[in-house]
Amino acid sequence: MEGIMTNGWYQADIIAGLRKKGASLAALSRAPGLSSSTLANALTRP
Repeated sequence: MEGIMTNGWYQADIIAGLRKKGASLAALSRAPGLSSSTLANALTRP
């Protein structure tokens, strides 16, 4: 099964890159005052 690609990047690669830098989708979402799930939703929903 292939992963979901977002502009040439696989979702797992994006999340792994964030983790390597000590960040998470939830933390990046909360920083500007968004819901914790906003960026995760952007990766999984068309």
